[in-house]
Amino acid sequence: MNKKNLTTESQIAGDDANDALCDVPYEVSDELISVENVSLIYGSKRRPMAALTNVSFNVFPGEFVCLMGPSGCGKSTILNVLAGFIKPTSGQVKLNGLPIAGVDRHRGVVFQKPALFEWFSVFKNVAFGPKVMKTPKEDIERQVAYYLKSVGLEDFADHKVFELSGGMRQRVAIARSLITNPEILLMDEPFGALDALTREQMQQLVRDIWWRTGKTIFFITHDVDEALKLATRILVMSPRPGSIISDEPSSFARDLLEGADERVWFSEEFYKARRKILGLVTGRK
Repeated sequence: MNKKNLTTESQIAGDDANDALCDVPYEVSDELISVENVSLIYGSKRRPMAALTNVSFNVFPGEFVCLMGPSGCGKSTILNVLAGFIKPTSGQVKLNGLPIAGVDRHRGVVFQKPALFEWFSVFKNVAFGPKVMKTPKEDIERQVAYYLKSVGLEDFADHKVFELSGGMRQRVAIARSLITNPEILLMDEPFGALDALTREQMQQLVRDIWWRTGKTIFFITHDVDEALKLATRILVMSPRPGSIISDEPSSFARDLLEGADERVWFSEEFYKARRKILGLVTGRK
């Protein structure tokens, strides 16, 4: 893994952010998230509807995992299970070997539509989590300043959320999720509503944050190119009831961050990978 200037970043962010800025290896033996034979059935006993069936996969520390599949296959349902918002009908989901039994700060969530307090300033939105955790005021100010700088919003701390563009709102949502130092960041099509240019800028931002911090990211997308530009692994789901049908490694994001230029997006290898993933998603070979 590429070494980073971690001491400087840790000093800026404060002690509570040290874990998020540690030099985490990308290949390790112990999984962070373990999903074991998870099934989920909605509805009543008379009219049950299977959303997921026997879903199993692991996510390891430092990975950037993208989840893809046809519309309605259960991608967001899996994310909601990982977040602790819903409980599976059967099977187990574990974080660091312990069952996930509800919502906690160890899993940060970024939705397609940012869940922000419109009447709060950018600073107050990002500071909300640390305030709930009763972090000392001086530490909150230092950490908020650091994370706003990390997402390029250091000049907008006093702006109200309703004054921001869609891309800027997502930056606030990312900063608010990162400041609580979650062990994994769960992102549900966070750039789906953005224009093409802003989407590309946000992809670069998240890719750089992942590389700089070693944070584990689980990212849902419909866009094959987006998955290939971000992921170290791409999980592909079947149509509903969803299950994992393929687990594909991807090295394009890491190649770029380790020095390759953006011509990698136009290489024959990239197009071959794109055709393969698209074929898996659509069911066409």
